[in-house]
Amino acid sequence: MDSIATVNGQTSFTIKNLHPDSTYYAAVVARINGLEGEYANALSRRPNNGNCTGDISNNDLMIDSIVAPRSGRAFTSSAHGTNVPVIIRVRNLDDQPVSSFTLKYNINGGAFTEENLNINIPARSVYTHSFAGIDLSAPGTYEITAVVKNNSGSDSNPGNDTLHSIIRHLQNEPISLDQPLLENFETADIVSLQNNAWGIAGLSRWDYVNTDPLARLRTFVTPDIYENGQRGITLDVSKARPANTSPFNALIGTFNISGYDVNNHEIRLSFRYKHHGFTQVPHPLNKVWARGNDTNEWIELFDLGVNQDPLAGTAQIISGLDLNGKLKAAGQQFSASTQVRFGQIGYYSMADDKNFAGYTFDDVSLQIAQNDVELTRINSPAYQNCVQSGNLTVAVVVHNSMPVALSNVPVRYRINGGSWIQEVIPVISPKQTLEFTFNTTSAWPGVEKSSIEAEVQMPGDNIPENNLKQTDILIQPVISSFPYFQNFENGPAGFAADGINSTWEFGKPNSLRINTAASGTHAWKTRLTGDYKSLEKSYLYTPCFNISGLTNPMLGFQMAYSFEDCRNFNFVCDAGWMEYSLDGNTWQKLGSYGEGQNWYDYQAGDVWMASNQTAWREMIIALPPHNGTIRLRYVMSSDEGSTREGMAIDNFHIYNGDPLPLNWLWFVASPSAQGHANLEWKVFNRKEGDRFSVQVSRQNSPDEWETLITVPSTPGDGGLYAFTDDRTKKSGLMYYRIQWLHADGEISFSSVKILRFDNPTEGIVLFPNPADRWLQVQASMNDDAPCTLNIFGSDGKLVYSMRQLPVNGLISSRIDLGLIGLSSGVYFVEINNGKGRKTAKWVKP
Repeated sequence: MDSIATVNGQTSFTIKNLHPDSTYYAAVVARINGLEGEYANALSRRPNNGNCTGDISNNDLMIDSIVAPRSGRAFTSSAHGTNVPVIIRVRNLDDQPVSSFTLKYNINGGAFTEENLNINIPARSVYTHSFAGIDLSAPGTYEITAVVKNNSGSDSNPGNDTLHSIIRHLQNEPISLDQPLLENFETADIVSLQNNAWGIAGLSRWDYVNTDPLARLRTFVTPDIYENGQRGITLDVSKARPANTSPFNALIGTFNISGYDVNNHEIRLSFRYKHHGFTQVPHPLNKVWARGNDTNEWIELFDLGVNQDPLAGTAQIISGLDLNGKLKAAGQQFSASTQVRFGQIGYYSMADDKNFAGYTFDDVSLQIAQNDVELTRINSPAYQNCVQSGNLTVAVVVHNSMPVALSNVPVRYRINGGSWIQEVIPVISPKQTLEFTFNTTSAWPGVEKSSIEAEVQMPGDNIPENNLKQTDILIQPVISSFPYFQNFENGPAGFAADGINSTWEFGKPNSLRINTAASGTHAWKTRLTGDYKSLEKSYLYTPCFNISGLTNPMLGFQMAYSFEDCRNFNFVCDAGWMEYSLDGNTWQKLGSYGEGQNWYDYQAGDVWMASNQTAWREMIIALPPHNGTIRLRYVMSSDEGSTREGMAIDNFHIYNGDPLPLNWLWFVASPSAQGHANLEWKVFNRKEGDRFSVQVSRQNSPDEWETLITVPSTPGDGGLYAFTDDRTKKSGLMYYRIQWLHADGEISFSSVKILRFDNPTEGIVLFPNPADRWLQVQASMNDDAPCTLNIFGSDGKLVYSMRQLPVNGLISSRIDLGLIGLSSGVYFVEINNGKGRKTAKWVKP
C-alpha cells in the first residue's frame, strides 16, 4: 500500500509497483465514497529501455479489486441480508502461472476468513474467488480488507498484496408525512464529488451519479448562492467539457413512503432551484423525474430548462408537483424505495451565482396536499395589448389537484398593487383545470408597463406557494391614421421597453460615438450614455398599427448602431433585429438580409451585427399586408463579454408605399382637417445639386401640371422632404406629383396621388369612369368608423370586397382592376360603414 487518505468524507487509495528490475508497473487507484468498486483499475506496460521486452515481476500476485459486496440501502433492491458473498479478484502479474496461494479477508479489523487455494492462474491473468456469505443486514459502515499470499514462490512485490474497501449499508426507515418532510441539506458535510457516491456525507438519503469524470456535485460553493442556510446541492462540471461529450449529473433521493398509497394519499413534491448562467440552457436531461421504486422506469415531473427564470441567480420555488398523480398514471405505486431524481447536463463550470452554468437545488419537501388549488397562469390580458377604448377583462387558469370537487373557491385580482377585486368559482371538478373570467372588469391603466396579480384562496389549502401569479403587461395605443411619422421630439410616443437586462432609454444620446439624434435632439437608444449590458435580451415595443387600410404598408426609420461583431467566427454574439406579431402572441423576425434598404448586415443570422455603424442611416422594409393590427418590436441581444453602444432609433415612419420608379422610396399625400394637402417623399442616391418640384393638376394631363415650389437637395437631409399645399379654395379632385431634377439633367417623376377637397356628402367620386386598368374611389364619411367597399355586377353579384378605415373622414382607395379580372360591363360601387351606405355606377369598357 503506497498511500491512503480521507478528505471531506472521500477516501483515496493508491497502490504502486515499481520493481527496480521490471519494465512493467501496475497502478490501481481507488476513490471510494460509500460506493466501492467504482474505482479505476490500471495495468500499464511501462518500458524503461524504449521497447516492450523484459522480465515480468517475479511471482507477483496482487489484489485487483474487491468485487462484492457493494454499498446498499435498507428496504430497497440494494439492501444487504444475512448471506452476502464476499468476492475478490486476484491478478497474476508474472509471465509464469501461479498454482498455489492463500486468500483472506476481514471486516472492520476483525478475525480473517482464510482459504488456501490450489488453483492455476495463467500468466498475466485474473482469478475471481467467492467466499461464503456474511451477515450485513444491520445498517452501518464496513471496511473490508483483502490479502493475497503467493505460496508458489517469494512475491517480489508484497506492497500490492493488500487492498481495503469501505462500503455502507444505509438506513432507510419509513417516513411519516403527518408533517411535511423538508430536506434543506444543512446536515451535509462540505464535499466536492466527481465520482459516483452512494450516500453523500451527512445526507444518507441522497446519492450522486454521473457519466463523466468532469461532472461534479458540491454541497457548498459560496455563501451568496443560498436563500436559506449555507448548504445546497450544486451540479456543474469542474471545467469546460471537451467536444462531443455530455457530462450528466444526477442527484437521487430515496424516500421510504411504503405506508402510503397513490390511490389514497395526495403527496406533493416541492423544491427550490436556480441556474447560474446563460450557458445553462434547456436540454432533455435538465429535468426532474420520479419512480415508485428503484427498479421502475423514471417518469418526468418537471422541465427545469424550459421553466428556468430568464435571469441567472434567481431562486424559483416549484410547489405542489403531483407526485402520486404522475405515478398512478404510469401504473406505479409508492414503496420503501420511491425516488426523485434531479438532472443536469454540464457543459461549463459555475463561475458565480449569475455566470456560466450549473443548477443549485435546495429545500426539497414532500407533503400530503389538502384543498390544494393552484393558479397556474394569468391567461388574459396578453403581455402586449393594443388598446383604444373599453375595459380590461382578466381571465385566469385554475387547477384543482384534489380527487374531490371543490366548491365556492375564492379568486381575486388587482392591478398595480391597487384594491383586490374578488369573486368566487362555483365549483371545480376533481383534477380539473379550467379558465375563469372575472365578471368585474377594470379600466385599462395608463400606457406602457403595468402589473397584474391574481390569487386563489381556497380555505384549508396547505400549499399556498402555488396560489399567486403575477405578470406584467404592456398597454399601447393603436395608430390608424397614416402616414405615421414620429421623431420623438415630444416624448417617447407610446414606445415601451422591456426584457432581460434591458438598457433601452429615451432621451438625448450621449455615448462616445452615438451622441446625437438623427433629427432634433431625442431618440431611443440602448443606454443613452455608454454601452448595453452583457446577457441582454431586451425589446423596444412600438405602438400598435391598424394597417388594414394600407395596400402596400411600408416601415422606415433611421438607426445608428454598433455591436460586438463575431462574423469572423461564423456565429452571432451580440446583435439587433426586428420582429412582428399579427396576434400579440406569436412573434417572428421581420424581413431578411438583402430585403428593403439597409435591412440587416449579417446574412447567416438575419441581424444587424456590425461594429461602428454610428452614422445615422435609413432602414426600409415592406410590412406584411394585414387586415388588422400589427405589433412591432426591436430586439437587442448580447452574450457574456464585450459590449458596444448598441442601437439608436429615430424618425420612425409607417406609410402606404405604392410602386415608384428607381431611386424613389415613397411618396405620400394626405388631406388635413384644415383643407391642406400634406406631401412627403423619400429618395435615395440623390446628389448635391438635385432639386424637387412639387406639381399639381386638376386633370392629370401632361399639359395641366403646375409647379408650386422647388425644393433643393441639401447635405444631411437624409433624402426626406415634405411640403404642405395650404392654398385656399381647393375643390374637387387634385392630382399631386414630385418632379426630380437630377444635377446631370436627368428628370424622373414620383407616382401621382389624388386628393379630394370638396367633401361631397352624398355620393361617391369615381375616376376615371369608364375605367379599364385602375379605379380611384373617394367618398366622405361622417366619422372614421371602418367601412366596407363592395363592387357588384349588374346582376347584383358581389365581385370584389375590401375593408378600409377613413382618414379624417375620407375614404380614398385605388383599385387595380387587372387583379380583379372583370369582364366588360356596368358595375356598382357601394361603401357601407354600418350606419349608412353610398353607391355609384361605373363602366368597364
